[in-house]
Amino acid sequence: MKKMKLVTIITESTLSSILPDEIIQLGASGYTLFEVSGSGKRGKREGDFSLSQNIQIEVICEEEVANKIVELCKSKYSKNFAMMIFITDADVVDLND
Repeated sequence: MKKMKLVTIITESTLSSILPDEIIQLGASGYTLFEVSGSGKRGKREGDFSLSQNIQIEVICEEEVANKIVELCKSKYSKNFAMMIFITDADVVDLND
């Protein structure tokens, strides 16, 4: 097993065509993106039409890359977009070993 970080970003779907590419440029090897709905301090997001939907992006990466992703989101997007980020420890199993 390898010790990694799981970065989970929940944000507005407007960023779905921009943020994943930037995450790759920061050194992540990949990501998972899906549409989500819920309620939080900025209100309820139901996703009735594409501009009101939320997305969730999950990235498994080294801690250094996780920190870069957080800094990017904080400095570039957090003031203008609803966004929540969670970082958790992840034990990654290499199934090819």
